[in-house]
Order: sequence, then C-alpha cells, then structure tokens
Amino acid sequence: MSITTEEQNIYNEIINSLYGSALGQTASQINSQVVDDVNTVLQSIVKCSKALAETAPLLGLLTPEVTSAAFIKAVLHIGYEEIKNWLDVVKKHEEYQACVTVATADWEDAIEIALLGVG
Repeated sequence: MSITTEEQNIYNEIINSLYGSALGQTASQINSQVVDDVNTVLQSIVKCSKALAETAPLLGLLTPEVTSAAFIKAVLHIGYEEIKNWLDVVKKHEEYQACVTVATADWEDAIEIALLGVG
C-alpha cells in the first residue's frame, strides 16, 4: 500500500500526540507498516475506552473491525485535530490513562522498527 504525503503528515502528528518526541520520527519515515501499527494503537485505545462519553462520536468511524485502508480513510476524514482532541480528553481521565499507556507501550518497539523500514 502506497502512503500519500498527507497520510504521512497526519500519522506523524498522531505519533507525536501518542509518544511526544520519544520516537524522533519524521513524516518521510511513515510507511504502510507504521500506519498499520499506529492504527492498532488507536483501535486498542478506542476499544479500551468505549465507556468514555467523549469517545462515542469516534466509535462509528474508528471501529476495530475495519480494514486498514478503511481505517486510514476514517483517520483522514476525521482529521488530525479531532483525533488529537480525542486523545487529549482520554489522556486527562485518570481511569483511561491506562488505555493509552498500555496501547502505546505495546506498540512502541514495533513502530520504531517500522520507522526504520526494517519491519
């Protein structure tokens, strides 16, 4: 699957929202494996935090059952700002911080490897 520049930029920003500057990636490093891994992180957070009221509007678009291509389209449709706002809300609720912590920790190494183009 070929990744567009727009997708690279959006996924780069999503990684920054999830990991801060810890991964040190650039948009040009975003490849299809990175996208798949980031999608898995987002899907894990959504699944874990379904009960959070602020998550409800995204559930229709970010369901764990969609294909990778459909998920990418959903992310592009929603836009980075909406996903960032949602992540900010989830991170602020103590009971849901575990969702973000576990999902990001589980996939950090895989994303780092994919950013290197090795995965």
